[in-house]
Amino acid sequence: MSVSNTVRTRKKNFINLRDKKKVEVTSKSKGRTNSRKEEPKRLEKGSSVGRTRGGPQGVFSTGISLKDQRKQAKKDQVALESKVKIEVIKEASQPKAFVLRKGDKIVYPGHGVGVVEDIVIKSLGDEEVKFYVVKLENTGMKLFIPIEQAHSKAIRRIIKPEEVNRILSSIKNSRKRVKDLESWNRRVREYSEIVKNCEAHELADLISQFKSLNKVKNLSFGEKKILETAKQLLASELSLAKGTPVEQISQELDKIIGLS
Repeated sequence: MSVSNTVRTRKKNFINLRDKKKVEVTSKSKGRTNSRKEEPKRLEKGSSVGRTRGGPQGVFSTGISLKDQRKQAKKDQVALESKVKIEVIKEASQPKAFVLRKGDKIVYPGHGVGVVEDIVIKSLGDEEVKFYVVKLENTGMKLFIPIEQAHSKAIRRIIKPEEVNRILSSIKNSRKRVKDLESWNRRVREYSEIVKNCEAHELADLISQFKSLNKVKNLSFGEKKILETAKQLLASELSLAKGTPVEQISQELDKIIGLS
């Protein structure tokens, strides 16, 4: 190969190498440009989304402004305090433990009056449960009532002896207004609820209503049935409180009502 050919060949190789480097540099420059385009734009001041104010670079918020976050935190704190207050009120309003002893005379709503004959422990599965053994006065039936459920079942002690004469006098001297005779369905629901609760003063009030009603019309079969039930429940409690035979109290009630 001649000298001239060698020079031309070297010159050509140099040009090719130079062009190749230019291409590589151009490619790298484009790559850096594209990566810059992919970076998130800096949000303008006041935007609710972006880097948190004062936070580290690259940390983004949840889309809620700092002012709104503070408002929400304050609301959550108020709600939490209110919940705590409600729980404290509920705890304070809980009734104290209701303790009965053997021989106590009680009223069991829906069943009538009775006497606590004993307190026993029975095994229920793996648990041992304490029960009040209550003997009902009107039927002689014995009931086993879990001690922990005494409050929820609204069991109460019978009235005091000095209240007996006051209740009888209230029925005797009452001047109850006769309710609408046509609204029997409404009255029977009200009467049934009073009988179910077995509260002495409510039973006395109910008997007073029948006393007034008996003066203006003959009592229907349904009215007589409710009156008889109310009278038996009240007479049982009054006789147990006063220590008087239940028949004697029943006769006195019949005389007051005007059924004897």
